[in-house]
Amino acid sequence: MEQLTDNRYRTIRRLGSGGMSEVYLAHDEVLGRNVALKVLRGHLAEDEEFVERFRYEARSAAALSHPSIVSIYDRGESGGTYYIAMEYVPGGTLKDRIRRDGALPPSAAAEAAIQIAGALEAAHRRGIVHRDVKPHNILITESGDVKVGDFGIARAASAARATATGMILGTAHYISPEQARGEGATLRSDLYSLGVVLYEMLTGRVPFEAETPVALAVKHASEPPRPPREVNPAIPPELDAIVRRLLAKDPEERYPSAAALIRDLELFLSGLSGEATRIMAPAAGGRPGRRRRTGLWVVAFAGLFLLSFAGAVGWSLLQPAQSADARAVPDLRGQTLQEARQALGGDYELVVEATRDVPEPGNTILEQRPGPGSPLEPGGEISVVLSSGMVEVPDVAGEPEEAARRVLEEAGLEVRVETGESGSVAEGDVIRQEPEAGEMAAFGSPVTIFVSTGEPEVRVPDLAGMSLSQAVSALEAAGLSFGSESYAPSAAAPQGTVIAQSPAPGSAVEPGTAVDVTISSGPPAAAAPGAAGGASGGETTVYYRVRPVQPQEQRPDTGGSQPAQQDEPPGQPPGEQQRPDSGGSQAGAPDQSGSSRTQGEQSVFEDGSPFGPGGFPGPAPVRPQPAEDD
Repeated sequence: MEQLTDNRYRTIRRLGSGGMSEVYLAHDEVLGRNVALKVLRGHLAEDEEFVERFRYEARSAAALSHPSIVSIYDRGESGGTYYIAMEYVPGGTLKDRIRRDGALPPSAAAEAAIQIAGALEAAHRRGIVHRDVKPHNILITESGDVKVGDFGIARAASAARATATGMILGTAHYISPEQARGEGATLRSDLYSLGVVLYEMLTGRVPFEAETPVALAVKHASEPPRPPREVNPAIPPELDAIVRRLLAKDPEERYPSAAALIRDLELFLSGLSGEATRIMAPAAGGRPGRRRRTGLWVVAFAGLFLLSFAGAVGWSLLQPAQSADARAVPDLRGQTLQEARQALGGDYELVVEATRDVPEPGNTILEQRPGPGSPLEPGGEISVVLSSGMVEVPDVAGEPEEAARRVLEEAGLEVRVETGESGSVAEGDVIRQEPEAGEMAAFGSPVTIFVSTGEPEVRVPDLAGMSLSQAVSALEAAGLSFGSESYAPSAAAPQGTVIAQSPAPGSAVEPGTAVDVTISSGPPAAAAPGAAGGASGGETTVYYRVRPVQPQEQRPDTGGSQPAQQDEPPGQPPGEQQRPDSGGSQAGAPDQSGSSRTQGEQSVFEDGSPFGPGGFPGPAPVRPQPAEDD
């Protein structure tokens, strides 16, 4: 799949993908080094909002210089393709590491959190909020260090604010409560997300699970997480306290900065207790009254917070209804972004929140907020989730053709079929597919499946002129077996070579089929004296085929040299003989066609050859002697 981007970056292979872009391993032909090349998805390159966000990512990350931030080398546009060339980190993502190996040891998790916090501190000093801190965006180097990347939705802290519709930017499993409520993301929002990442590193799971992103957002905003030590008792209390402080619902209860978090993590690694332990750990002693007053204060604060949150939600729900200009939001789902904008006619502003890889045409609206029928003043924003136009190719290898077609068509892909022979895949099942399973393909693009036609057919080789051993070797090489051999005279073929075969050369047969051959026994025997053209003055001597002579004892001598009488062969009437057309002694010769022959049988045939039915050889022929004159 090698491709040259901007006459500089040669694509090697695909590394992964996100809602906005595809990431490839590429080689910088100018500087001679490997880079990670992030390319904006083709259907998004026409949307100026996505293009600007893509450019902003490059600018944001390029302005940062820190050992724990992925370096940006270059950005540009070539032939309508927008790209960012960045540092290639070969160790995969932190998410991959957790999925593969589970929870990290507490000390390793703390070390990784220090490096992530260091990267965030560098961004925060420049007023940049990442807003999407998650293990998918944290890369692991060959030395085991971590680097933070993907500033795709990063934003200047001064510009971080809620949209009119409470649009959420971020990933639902790692989003902060204030982002879940549609409020602006702050520096402490990044610290909450880092707390979720640290929780996952220590326990192997995220603190909240739900069936929908909305349900997850509600849990982040209102439900307390299960303490990490309850999930994994091996977590030290000091580290447990750090995580719980990071996951405080109120941003003011979290660490004031990434630098403060780093100090507590370093104290934990040195064996000392930090600020989080002093604040979050339960009291180990002291006067009961103090503990009671502290508990009451916490309960009162929690109640006040929940009342405030409920009041804010209620106010936000009632506010649109109080406006006489509010209108019902139309249902935009199923329309393309362009169609929706035309339908709205400028009454509302459409804001793209995210994209998803689902079997729908690109830029199709999947979700919207506010929902259909909700009141919204003209000029307000409607946030939407779009289909990316890309789908993951399902694995259909080994499936029957019809089942494979159904799976691929349900995924929004076009099916093309080719056939091929296979000795290992049953007839009618899929041998392989292109593209391969797991690759990303454009919605509606073709996937070719190669369907087995069963065992491959073998062409029978031409064995003519080969010796018997050569013929056997040729058949074995072709995947066939040697059947039987028979012999026949041939004036043209040398003795011992193949003159005929069955099946015939070029025939298509199954592997292992037996092939029978006929071997030349040499030229036919020469005619005896007195034959046509011989010295007998034009007389024609005919050689008769005689019945087999079975080996048996000689009878007593009768005074002559006549051979002993023989039994009639099976299946022949006794005494039925062919006689010569000229005078002379008769030689009994009943027709033996179809008779069986055993070793030691002797025959003479009209052509003078020592071969009987089927061409089997026999001993030298016994020819009848000319009759003596009386």
